[in-house]
Amino acid sequence: METKRVLKKYCIKSFRKLRYRKGFGVHSPFAYDLITTVIEERCRYYSYNAIELYLKKTLYPRMDRTKTSHQKKMEQKKTRLLFRLVNRFSPQTILEIGTAWGISSLYMNAPHSTVRQLCIEPDAEMAQVAREVIKQSNIELLSGRFDDLPMEALEKLNPVEFVLIHASRSELSVEKVLGQIAPFLSPEAVVVIDGIRKNSLRQQEWKQLTSFPKVTVSMDLYDMGLLFFFPKLNRQYYIVSF
Repeated sequence: METKRVLKKYCIKSFRKLRYRKGFGVHSPFAYDLITTVIEERCRYYSYNAIELYLKKTLYPRMDRTKTSHQKKMEQKKTRLLFRLVNRFSPQTILEIGTAWGISSLYMNAPHSTVRQLCIEPDAEMAQVAREVIKQSNIELLSGRFDDLPMEALEKLNPVEFVLIHASRSELSVEKVLGQIAPFLSPEAVVVIDGIRKNSLRQQEWKQLTSFPKVTVSMDLYDMGLLFFFPKLNRQYYIVSF
């Protein structure tokens, strides 16, 4: 009986995760297009190789095993999705709360190098490495605490059109951070949250964030969550295979 319950639970979880695979069952043109042409896209952009070669020269040689484990939290699958999302929505401004040694920063910067991009990183060691990685770009990196974001810098970036929040960082309260940056968000902002299943607290926080004011469409990609502040869309929640 116990085995049957476990199998049933597994099948239910698998069904939920595969429910919107390849856009099946999705009636919203916006969601269908995003799932089939962005999230599930498998085309290999030329920028992927360029970024990887650059990282092999500037970042990976200086990383020990501890740093490498941190780097794996922002693996290629995720960073390439960030590239495609930025390529799809063409934001003029990008805000990154926390960094992944500058890796995610480069992937988001690659589609449109003229974008105004700000990263906020409180960890001194990670900030130092990230600065070295992004030094050839126009990305600005500031050292600042997550619970006390630099409002003047955000004001200069206003309106913020695309946001990446590294929720895998335990010292960060995603809900509090989103509340701080909410006044600066564009009416059609895209917010990406990485690490929504790091622990039970993050999972609960993610559920609350899907009801955040002005969020219309939410997509659960298992460890990444997408929030869309698009007023013309109906409120919908999708679990997408990724």
